Amino acid sequence: MISTLLALFFIQFNSLVRQGNLVENYTGKIAGLSRENENLEISSLEKNGLENIETIAKQLNFEKVEKIHYIRVLEGTVVSK
Repeated sequence: MISTLLALFFIQFNSLVRQGNLVENYTGKIAGLSRENENLEISSLEKNGLENIETIAKQLNFEKVEKIHYIRVLEGTVVSK
């Protein structure tokens, strides 16, 4: 009976050590992915920065609006001449 209990103890201990190693590996992977995510966010902000958007707008021949004119619609009038 003692040998059976000892065998069960070693089997459970071995399983516990394996699970601990898996948790440690996954923790390392999570930390690596978090760093990679931060780097991607930074590079995305750099690529989509205001300077780059202004450069793209100039390449597409966009012009800066100086003055805006609004069209006033009369209330209750559908068509007017």
